[in-house]
Amino acid sequence: MKCHTTQSDNGSAKDESLLRILRLTSFPDNPVVLLWTTAPGRRYQVECKDDAGTPAWTPCGGPITAQATQLSWLDPEPGPRRFYRVLLINP
Repeated sequence: MKCHTTQSDNGSAKDESLLRILRLTSFPDNPVVLLWTTAPGRRYQVECKDDAGTPAWTPCGGPITAQATQLSWLDPEPGPRRFYRVLLINP
Protein backbone atom coordinates (compact mmCIF):
# COMPACT_ATOMS: atom_id res chain seq x y z
CA MET A 1 0.00 0.00 0.00
CA LYS A 2 1.33 3.42 -0.93
CA CYS A 3 0.38 6.82 0.43
CA HIS A 4 0.63 9.99 -1.70
CA THR A 5 0.05 13.55 -0.49
CA THR A 6 -0.98 16.38 -2.78
CA GLN A 7 -1.90 19.99 -2.15
CA SER A 8 -4.12 21.46 -4.87
CA ASP A 9 -4.18 25.07 -3.66
CA ASN A 10 -2.95 27.41 -6.39
CA GLY A 11 -2.16 30.25 -3.98
CA SER A 12 0.90 30.61 -1.83
CA ALA A 13 1.16 27.74 0.62
CA LYS A 14 0.72 28.61 4.27
CA ASP A 15 1.78 26.33 7.10
CA GLU A 16 -1.79 25.95 8.34
CA SER A 17 -2.97 24.73 4.92
CA LEU A 18 -0.27 22.07 4.43
CA LEU A 19 -1.45 18.53 4.87
CA ARG A 20 0.68 15.65 6.03
CA ILE A 21 -0.29 12.02 6.13
CA LEU A 22 0.31 10.97 9.73
CA ARG A 23 -0.77 7.36 9.50
CA LEU A 24 -2.10 4.77 7.09
CA THR A 25 -3.34 1.67 8.90
CA SER A 26 -4.25 -1.53 7.11
CA PHE A 27 -4.93 -4.98 8.52
CA PRO A 28 -6.36 -8.03 6.72
CA ASP A 29 -10.19 -8.10 6.72
CA ASN A 30 -10.39 -4.55 8.17
CA PRO A 31 -10.87 -1.11 6.64
CA VAL A 32 -7.92 1.06 5.68
CA VAL A 33 -7.67 4.14 7.90
CA LEU A 34 -5.95 7.35 6.76
CA LEU A 35 -5.08 10.08 9.26
CA TRP A 36 -3.74 13.47 8.15
CA THR A 37 -3.21 17.01 9.44
CA THR A 38 -5.79 19.60 8.47
CA ALA A 39 -6.75 23.23 8.86
CA PRO A 40 -10.22 23.65 10.42
CA GLY A 41 -12.77 24.76 7.85
CA ARG A 42 -10.71 23.57 4.87
CA ARG A 43 -12.03 20.85 2.53
CA TYR A 44 -10.23 17.66 1.55
CA GLN A 45 -10.86 14.90 -0.99
CA VAL A 46 -9.50 11.35 -0.74
CA GLU A 47 -8.83 9.72 -4.10
CA CYS A 48 -7.78 6.17 -4.87
CA LYS A 49 -6.82 3.77 -7.63
CA ASP A 50 -6.06 0.07 -7.78
CA ASP A 51 -3.27 0.26 -10.39
CA ALA A 52 -0.26 2.56 -9.92
CA GLY A 53 0.22 2.64 -13.71
CA THR A 54 -3.22 4.13 -14.34
CA PRO A 55 -3.05 7.93 -14.67
CA ALA A 56 -6.61 8.60 -13.48
CA TRP A 57 -7.55 8.87 -9.78
CA THR A 58 -11.09 8.18 -8.55
CA PRO A 59 -12.77 10.11 -5.72
CA CYS A 60 -13.41 7.85 -2.73
CA GLY A 61 -16.54 9.40 -1.30
CA GLY A 62 -17.21 13.10 -1.27
CA PRO A 63 -15.26 16.10 0.01
CA ILE A 64 -14.72 16.29 3.78
CA THR A 65 -14.61 19.56 5.75
CA ALA A 66 -12.16 19.53 8.64
CA GLN A 67 -13.51 20.48 12.06
CA ALA A 68 -10.16 20.15 13.87
CA THR A 69 -6.41 19.89 13.10
CA GLN A 70 -6.54 16.19 12.16
CA LEU A 71 -8.92 14.16 10.04
CA SER A 72 -9.33 10.42 9.62
CA TRP A 73 -11.04 8.54 6.81
CA LEU A 74 -12.02 4.87 6.42
CA ASP A 75 -12.04 2.78 3.25
CA PRO A 76 -14.32 -0.11 4.27
CA GLU A 77 -13.58 -2.12 1.11
CA PRO A 78 -9.95 -1.41 0.24
CA GLY A 79 -9.28 -4.46 -1.92
CA PRO A 80 -5.98 -6.35 -2.05
CA ARG A 81 -3.94 -3.41 -3.41
CA ARG A 82 -4.97 0.24 -3.49
CA PHE A 83 -3.20 3.58 -3.74
CA TYR A 84 -4.45 6.72 -1.98
CA ARG A 85 -3.91 10.43 -2.13
CA VAL A 86 -5.49 13.35 -0.28
CA LEU A 87 -6.22 16.64 -2.02
CA LEU A 88 -6.70 20.01 -0.36
CA ILE A 89 -9.64 21.52 -2.25
CA ASN A 90 -9.69 25.22 -3.10
CA PRO A 91 -12.12 27.16 -0.91
